[in-house]
Amino acid sequence: MTVRAKVNLWGNDGEGATAFGLIPFVKLPVAAQALGNGALEGGVGMPLTLKLGGEWEMGAQATLALNRNAIGNGYDPDLAFSATLSHPLGAALDGYVELFGERQTGPDAATVATLDFGLTYQVTATFSLDCGVNIGLTKAADDLNPFVGFTIRF
Repeated sequence: MTVRAKVNLWGNDGEGATAFGLIPFVKLPVAAQALGNGALEGGVGMPLTLKLGGEWEMGAQATLALNRNAIGNGYDPDLAFSATLSHPLGAALDGYVELFGERQTGPDAATVATLDFGLTYQVTATFSLDCGVNIGLTKAADDLNPFVGFTIRF
């Protein structure tokens, strides 16, 4: 389970053509042994959003994380980057396509790249649901990773 918080440094809520923030996160080791690595991990993301016009938005995010390495002898920094293009599909529904890349470090280093598609449904002003699928582009990426999630805004 990953717990995140987003802190807006500027923009969002219809203010201006750009928004930037910080997303600190921590991954809690609550999965069954066969599903997780049993490690506490975390980091910070730095998202940037740009309004492109015609209801199109572009997003980019760089993330620095400390993750347990696969051989289990410590933690290594990983750097991830994503670029997203999104557009409303209705009053409360948005769709997006994303290119994601992660460069791991350490003795078990790998490069993960995915092409992602998803939907976000704004249930209320402070609660949204999302779902999608990530399609692996490199050997180190999962071939197919469907997901569901939710966001609560305070």
